[in-house]
Amino acid sequence: EEPVLSRFDIADGARTPFAGGHETWVWSLAMTPDGTVLISGGADGKLCWWESASSEPKPTRQLSAHVGWIRALAVSPDGSTLASAGNDLVIRLWKIADGTLIREWTAHAKDSMTLLYHPGGGILYSGDLMGVVKGW
Repeated sequence: EEPVLSRFDIADGARTPFAGGHETWVWSLAMTPDGTVLISGGADGKLCWWESASSEPKPTRQLSAHVGWIRALAVSPDGSTLASAGNDLVIRLWKIADGTLIREWTAHAKDSMTLLYHPGGGILYSGDLMGVVKGW
């Protein structure tokens, strides 16, 4: 079975597969500010945590996060919180350290397609399919 996520070395093009995570397309990626943890969101509605520099990456945590595709992910500037947006029209906040759900809300009438934390923290922006942007 072909992994759906891989890392490529820029210098020589060597491919490192991220095995055992998603069973469908990976739709979104986010990285902690220190670069140690990569989080992927898939069309399967799952979130997967990965050690980004591992020579044989396998998920360190997986959870069912949304019904349908996870369209967008964002990590807070302090690296403590992950925001996810799915086809279920819900935005969820998760503790990166243990995957605990912090909060959820229906944000838009159409699919949220992008998420971004303000660099100073405290505000999460979401944008939907119709171009509506909201700050939370």
